[in-house]
Amino acid sequence: MLIEIIGIGAPNKGAELMLVSVMEQIKKHIPTAKFVLEPYTQFEHRAKYQCLQKAWFTYKGFQVGNVFKLVPKPIRKKFGIVLDEEVDVVLDASGFAYGDQWGRKKANDRLGRYIVNWKKQGKKIILLPQAFGPFSTHNFKNEMRIIIQHADKVFCRDEMSFHFMDDITPNVVEQSPDFTNLCTSYLPLTLAERTFDVCIIPNSKMIDMTSKDVGFNYIESLVDGINYLQHNGRTPFFLLHEGKSDKALFEKLNTKLKQPLEIIELDDPQHIKGVIGVSKLVISSRFHGLVSALSQGVPCIASGWSHKYKMLMRDYHCEHLMIGADETLNDKLSFMLDKGNYLSIQQVISISSEKQKKLTQAMWQSIFLLIDSR
Repeated sequence: MLIEIIGIGAPNKGAELMLVSVMEQIKKHIPTAKFVLEPYTQFEHRAKYQCLQKAWFTYKGFQVGNVFKLVPKPIRKKFGIVLDEEVDVVLDASGFAYGDQWGRKKANDRLGRYIVNWKKQGKKIILLPQAFGPFSTHNFKNEMRIIIQHADKVFCRDEMSFHFMDDITPNVVEQSPDFTNLCTSYLPLTLAERTFDVCIIPNSKMIDMTSKDVGFNYIESLVDGINYLQHNGRTPFFLLHEGKSDKALFEKLNTKLKQPLEIIELDDPQHIKGVIGVSKLVISSRFHGLVSALSQGVPCIASGWSHKYKMLMRDYHCEHLMIGADETLNDKLSFMLDKGNYLSIQQVISISSEKQKKLTQAMWQSIFLLIDSR
């Protein structure tokens, strides 16, 4: 069985963690499954996970991947090239790609212009749990309606996303948590003997996707918070969760700190989740940094640029640890550094984590029933 996973973008480690999570669950149920990725990332990324590559690319707005039909199948097989028509299942693991922030064109380019034909080919098409919306234009809503009506399953990751999608096509979409909560994690041998205190995962999008004032306040709040932690005897460190833009932000923050922080940079997303899992406290503006903390029972403080962050914290009954527009990181740290508050939050998160994992397991079971029925 050939299973295509779309929406995975390197070097985002959250996206890579989604890829690993999908492969991990499917291999348990379908050991012989082979995975296919579009050639929009570097070849090394696909080779790392032994993924085949789809003959799929656009030229001046036209899909020209079908020219590979002229290449005999034995030759294509030697090069690991798969035709669109050979794919059995399409899993969309975009995370957050369909909404006003990204525009209608992205939805059309990724799914809308192909999904009707995919359905005719007999593919099973599943949109894995992700954030959606809002959709402010009539044309955008129509685009999403086509996608919803032709997909076999559509999972929204949170209540707000569910309402955005259900408003377009009622009683079709389902809700399920982010599926990386089941992904295994482990520390690399080089870090196995270390202890980790306060893990800080800033996000350059907090500057790029917000107003100038919000971006400035974000940096100042982080600097003040780190100084506060160090003054109280804690040992914070930066953990890289994406590529160059986040690292540049870390370096900028370090120039503003009295005591610059260590930057931990790991290639394997399961190692990153492993470091998060053994940290005492996590401060994150990266969505999957938060999921990796919450799913492992690690208390965390969140800030974010879209509704998905607030909805996630609500799922774990700790939305009060989301930094509001009129709040600072220090406001939350003064609460979390109290031992009683910390232990109480830790217990609430651990209980919520088990519930969220059961919901994800149920989601996968429904997907396997669908795939097995083809």
